[in-house]
Amino acid sequence: DTLPEHFCDVWQWVKSRHEREFLFSCAAYLFLLGCSRIFITDTTGDAGLDLMGIHEKGPFKGLCFLVQAKTAQNEVSKETLFSDYTKFLLLRHTVKWHEYQKAAGIDKAADGIGLVYIFASNLEFSPAIMEAAKTLPIVLRSGRHLAYTLSLRADLKKWLAARDHLGTL
Repeated sequence: DTLPEHFCDVWQWVKSRHEREFLFSCAAYLFLLGCSRIFITDTTGDAGLDLMGIHEKGPFKGLCFLVQAKTAQNEVSKETLFSDYTKFLLLRHTVKWHEYQKAAGIDKAADGIGLVYIFASNLEFSPAIMEAAKTLPIVLRSGRHLAYTLSLRADLKKWLAARDHLGTL
């Protein structure tokens, strides 16, 4: 396979995003996965969860993508992966989880909800993290993977216009 025409520009942009700005790249990824509703949960005490994306139609109806978005100057550590995933597991036994479910409307899903936990980074993952992820029910998404998916749909100019249209995250 060849890379999309605008991949390098989009990848440089994704890699340079930090903190809340990286959330847009992750939200755009959820949109391209087909999520019709996307919630930013990134607040103090978010318990290892920054975004939620819900599939409401089609064959993936009932899937809920839960994203932990990590930005780094260097690589994300394996300990960070384990720590954030543990926070997510504990979250599911708290009032905050019930608040998230209610806000997203997934507490009323008649046919159930399937959860997919995505650990995303603006950079690449080390071999140690990729190996550790094989033992956990999570999906890793590197900045390169996000950029590849985004560049299949639009060039950097269009993604920047979409980002500007949204305003502050």
